[in-house]
Amino acid sequence: MTSVLDVKSALQEFLEGNSMNYCSILSILNEAQPEEKELSRVLMGLKLCVSMLVDRSCQKLVSIIFNLDWMKLSKKLIRTHVDILIQLTLADVSCVDNVLMCFVKKLKPGTISPTCTVEDDDNENAIKRSIIYTAAHRALKQLFEIYPVCVNRIFTTFANAYPYHGHHTVILRDYARNLLHSTQYLPHLERNILSLIIEEMTKNDVMHDMSNRPVSCTEGIFEMELDQSETASNEMSGAHQLLNKLDICLSDLLSFLQNECFFPDGSLNENRTDELFESLISVFIRSVLPLRSSSVVQFIWFYMCSLREKYYRQFVQLLWEFAVSASVSSPLRVNAASYLASFIARANFIPIEEIMKYLLSWTQWIQQYICEQDDVNRSHPQLHCSFYCICQAVFYIFSFRCRELMNLTNGYDNLVRLNLHRIVTCELNPLQYCSKHLLAFCYVTLERNDRLKQLRLIADWNLGNFYPFDPQPLRRSFTFIEDIYKEYDQTLAEQWLTTELEDSNSGDTVMDDFLDEAEHLSTASLRNSFTYCSSPGFVRIGSEKKICE
Repeated sequence: MTSVLDVKSALQEFLEGNSMNYCSILSILNEAQPEEKELSRVLMGLKLCVSMLVDRSCQKLVSIIFNLDWMKLSKKLIRTHVDILIQLTLADVSCVDNVLMCFVKKLKPGTISPTCTVEDDDNENAIKRSIIYTAAHRALKQLFEIYPVCVNRIFTTFANAYPYHGHHTVILRDYARNLLHSTQYLPHLERNILSLIIEEMTKNDVMHDMSNRPVSCTEGIFEMELDQSETASNEMSGAHQLLNKLDICLSDLLSFLQNECFFPDGSLNENRTDELFESLISVFIRSVLPLRSSSVVQFIWFYMCSLREKYYRQFVQLLWEFAVSASVSSPLRVNAASYLASFIARANFIPIEEIMKYLLSWTQWIQQYICEQDDVNRSHPQLHCSFYCICQAVFYIFSFRCRELMNLTNGYDNLVRLNLHRIVTCELNPLQYCSKHLLAFCYVTLERNDRLKQLRLIADWNLGNFYPFDPQPLRRSFTFIEDIYKEYDQTLAEQWLTTELEDSNSGDTVMDDFLDEAEHLSTASLRNSFTYCSSPGFVRIGSEKKICE
């Protein structure tokens, strides 16, 4: 039986050339199921002679010490192991990076069988892992207090250790949760940590590519066709797994933000919320706005903007500046305008009166832009990118919120002031580049445009159908969004549009200002153009959120 003194003697003998007892120590540490007392004696002995471990001859022993599995250690032995590693950094500062990586790896589980469900794994391992995570955080905090200058190395290690999206859901979830928890003792890293987590979530979001997900037009529920192959079923299962991972991580992040932004009594912590919003805006500009294939991650900013009036105004102003700036690339301007339109349409926390003010301001910009054009006959859409983007944004918001806008005091007069008729009939002809899903009001003009030679440009460039705040099918995350989210009401819109069309013969309606031939548009055409389960931008929440159930 090995004693505390035996460990020191074994190391001394090994350094002198006798490796028999040294090999016994290695054997005990390598056992799959080590005996508690024996392992305790070895670790306590190592703790008393850490200075001897810095000898290069002990490299194999040190490597084994680094790789000890905390799932096999008691709470007491975990503390002893941490003490050994901390003392090792004091004895040899070159060990800091390895010790740091050792602690960071403890923030995520080891290998988990792909067939093991999240619930089953939690039931079996949650208590033990909680002990491990607590010890790892305590160790990281202690190491940071000893070496405060290593803060950047800590973040680099966080990033290098981030699990690949193909890992088990529990691994991705626990690691992200632990990184968020680390901001409590590493506040200077909060912005970087938030950015890291969001960037990793964005990779999952883009990979899933929900814009290509199958949709059932019968009930608005995502369903597999009965005649699809087993391969397609497996692919769909993989897509659902990816969605579930994304859902859990996004829900955890939103929960973190909610807890940070509100005091226990439910009141808003304005100073703390301001800090978080500022951090998140920088992440949005750098990592999310340039993308056109994410569908879920952007709801982080949707939620944050709902917390204070100044946030959504700042967000709208930011998007507007990107959308109309000549110094910004065309793809980025298109994305900004898409975010602008989708955000205004879907955010029910923005008063409809303010939405009308936005529309009036934007159409004034459009009118001024039209007036400034001297030679539009030879225009190319990319030269007028901002113009077409803002036109599509105005058309979309008008289509989505038309009933509410009309019901405002002086709503009719304000809609007339938008002067949409002039916009759609100007020589820049925005309808040929805007999404046809938006233009049920402009059906006849669209038919005319389909025969125009200029449409050859559409093959090379168009605005597309990117509506970043269309409903997200993630049931956990949706609980943070549903109360602040505006759903497109197809029935009410059709009823209102039908009434407008029936009254349009005299030419005194907003429809006449929007399109002089709108009275010929049939109700059936409207219904086809606004099929919510297939038209981008008008997708309903319905049962989409149940996709992960």
